[in-house]
Amino acid sequence: MTKHRMLIILCMAIALVGAVGCSAPAAGTVQNTPASYTVTDSKGHVLKLAQKPKRIVSLTLGTDEILLDMIPADRIVAVTKYAHDPGISNVVEKAGKVSGRIDEVNVETILSLHPDLVIAADVMYQDVYRTLWDMGVS
Repeated sequence: MTKHRMLIILCMAIALVGAVGCSAPAAGTVQNTPASYTVTDSKGHVLKLAQKPKRIVSLTLGTDEILLDMIPADRIVAVTKYAHDPGISNVVEKAGKVSGRIDEVNVETILSLHPDLVIAADVMYQDVYRTLWDMGVS
C-alpha cells in the first residue's frame, strides 16, 4: 500500500482512537501486533499501519479532546479551530501545543499536513471523504 493510501481512514472517532493504542471499540476492530496495526472502521474499510501514527490530524472537537488527553501533542499535527475556543473546548491549553489548526476541512488542507492518520466522525464531510477515496487515499 502506498504512503498516500495510508493517509486517511474514515471511521467514527471512537473506532479510530483504538488505532493510537486503546482497546478495540464496539464500532470497529483493531488488531495490534508489535510490528503493525490493522483498523477496520464502521463502514468496513481496512487500513494497515506499520507503526503507531506520528502525524495525526483531527477533524472534530470530540476527537481533538480525546486525542489531546490520550497522546502527546507532538504526535498531533492539527486539531480543529474549535479546540482553541474556550467557550466550547475542554482542551484549549493542550491545543495550543499543536502546531497545526484546521479552520476549513478540505482535501488540500488535509493533504498539505502530510498526515499518516486522519481521525473524524464518519457522518461528517462526506464530500471530502469521497474525494479522498476517489483519489485512492484510504
